[in-house]
Amino acid sequence: MKSLNKKPVIGITGYRGVLGSYFIKKYSKKFNFAKYKYDISDFNKLSNWYKKKKPEYFLHFAAKVPISFVEKNYQISKRSNLQGTKNLILLIKNDPNLKWFFFSSSSHVYKRSEKKLNENSITEMTNKYSKTKLLAERELLKLKNKKICIGRIFSFTSKNQNKLFVIPSIFKQLKKNENKIFFDFDSKRDFIHIDDICSAINLLMFKEAQGIYNIGSGKSYKIIEIVKFFSKKLKKKILIKKKNLGKIDTLTSDISKIKKLGWYPKFKFKKILLDYYNSKK
Repeated sequence: MKSLNKKPVIGITGYRGVLGSYFIKKYSKKFNFAKYKYDISDFNKLSNWYKKKKPEYFLHFAAKVPISFVEKNYQISKRSNLQGTKNLILLIKNDPNLKWFFFSSSSHVYKRSEKKLNENSITEMTNKYSKTKLLAERELLKLKNKKICIGRIFSFTSKNQNKLFVIPSIFKQLKKNENKIFFDFDSKRDFIHIDDICSAINLLMFKEAQGIYNIGSGKSYKIIEIVKFFSKKLKKKILIKKKNLGKIDTLTSDISKIKKLGWYPKFKFKKILLDYYNSKK
């Protein structure tokens, strides 16, 4: 992104979501955000809005999550996660005004592995959510004449996140004075601070980077570490009921590719947990 005297127009879907709202708040003084407020599966509304706003850059954050919701509401999720993306493709493929497009994908498109996952690691449609994300990625990568960037984002959280996600779910159980916590505690996740995600996307946009990039911390943490942190903060005694799910479920990012652009996560795992805890006190 070249330095401009006027603020560039950033088209954005999912602006009321966890990531979209945080990004807007963080960069509200830097960009003019054109917020799409309707269902992205409605092509006519989307087309009329797009032609009116004429975005120079685009952040496609709109998606149905978490995995459990998508599993139960697949057709609704498919319209948003896949058909909505196809609608955007129809609009951007011949738009000479658009300089760069970002799609918010997920680490869940990868096949679980004890090894760190890079952008060329094996992908797998393990659930309906990962299926919609992978199919959307493939449609976007067909656009050879456009600068398309896909961010495979690893686990994150915020105070406004759905209670079905890992960190909010554990906190909720402990807050309710439940002394039995049910999770696969040996499973590991790569948790990244939402502020770091936004700074990564901002850099990718500035560089007008193309292709797929992992956005994670490069480290993984056992779920039990979250339980211990919150139980100590909340002064709760817990009885852990471990789920036996067989092989350890692990997702850890290799962030070598994005680090070459000059980005590295600033916030540690405990900062992520502490920020969430402080937001709920």
